Amino acid sequence: MVSENEKVIGVIELQDIIKPGISERFDRLRKMGIKTVMVTGDNPLTAKFIAEKAGVDDFIAEAKPEDKMNYIKKEQAEGRLVP
Repeated sequence: MVSENEKVIGVIELQDIIKPGISERFDRLRKMGIKTVMVTGDNPLTAKFIAEKAGVDDFIAEAKPEDKMNYIKKEQAEGRLVP
């Protein structure tokens, strides 16, 4: 919120931009049997909003870089291909 002398004079909304057509691409991957997972450092509320808007199958929030690597290694160890 933007204020002047304790009076609200405006509101600024910030959000990630979802690329046009991304949910359709995820639909095509899903039809091929590929599960999409978003691993992000965003907080759970933000991550959930973006995941739903983009159309990913699942998400992991508040992931640090090492968490992301550990997730990828776990998936690969279970025989999954992670591009």
